[in-house]
Amino acid sequence: MEEAAVITSALQAGGYSPSISNFHHAVNNWLLVPALGGVHIYLPAQEYESAKAYLRELHASAAKTLEAEFGPADMKPLKSRRIRGMLTLILLSTHIAVLYLIFRGALSLKQRLLPTQKKGLPQQ
Repeated sequence: MEEAAVITSALQAGGYSPSISNFHHAVNNWLLVPALGGVHIYLPAQEYESAKAYLRELHASAAKTLEAEFGPADMKPLKSRRIRGMLTLILLSTHIAVLYLIFRGALSLKQRLLPTQKKGLPQQ
């Protein structure tokens, strides 16, 4: 969805007239989009070849444009192993918290629905 929006904006900036299909479905219910065949960008047939060449040229000059606009990138990216570890920790901790809340809710529901029985002899 994001890629389609960026490509459509780039094409519009280049003077082309693209249109996007299934974009609003993707915004509202992204799980439905694979069943619809994805998000597609359509162009008039006479613009297709020149738009493809325009996008290739933009892709090839992107690094040069960014460096000219913002200067050389001096930031070192995080190592992918560290990122994966942090994401795994976040996902596991949220899943454990949700499971704890479900278990705690089930116990409190059990205590409300089933009366507690005291051990011992019944009183006469």
